[in-house]
Amino acid sequence: MTLAAGSGAGGAAPPRLVLWGARGTTSTIPHLLLAEAGAAFETRFLSLKDGEQRRPDYLAVNPKGEVPALVVGDKVVTEIPAICVFIAETHPAAGLLPSDPLEKALALSWLQWCSFRQAQGFFPAFMPQRFIEGETEAAKLRAASVGRVAEAMRQAGEALSRSGGYLGGERPGLADYYLFMQERWAVRAFRLDLPEECRAHYARMAARPAVARVMEAEGLEA
Repeated sequence: MTLAAGSGAGGAAPPRLVLWGARGTTSTIPHLLLAEAGAAFETRFLSLKDGEQRRPDYLAVNPKGEVPALVVGDKVVTEIPAICVFIAETHPAAGLLPSDPLEKALALSWLQWCSFRQAQGFFPAFMPQRFIEGETEAAKLRAASVGRVAEAMRQAGEALSRSGGYLGGERPGLADYYLFMQERWAVRAFRLDLPEECRAHYARMAARPAVARVMEAEGLEA
């Protein structure tokens, strides 16, 4: 998927961006942001089920063997928060991250909140066997982790009820794209009932043209 290119400093061409990821995973988050920002980029999808993230050609890109990885010229940015901030700061016209120091700190606190809940709740709920041995113990861990996901959605719903409809206020910021995917997983993977505010947030995000294009490109139902 390639979108229109922006211009670099002094009219220089911006570095080539290549997003390595897997459909429907956390790599969809930077995919959404790149599309929203109007960046020029390519996507290269791996099958995690088939272990393609451990192939030598991908390990040459990201020795961690994880997705996503954003290739920026001859450098590689990994980890969701870092990739998100890079996209926002290199495409300021998209308004994904405030310039005011306090507002930026508040926005980044929500981005980190989403990232922490991903590690604390979503990951062990999806793959408890990676954290503990034994089917019985893994089932207990998954149940506890799904409970943490439900609590995270409750907290998000309360935050949305106090804001202008998005975590950052009246327009979506970095954390809203992260939350959008987490809301989707909470419903589709864990069959949770989202708070009303989260359901409305998900619908608003899904209706954004850039979001709809990415969902179609990754073969995901909204």
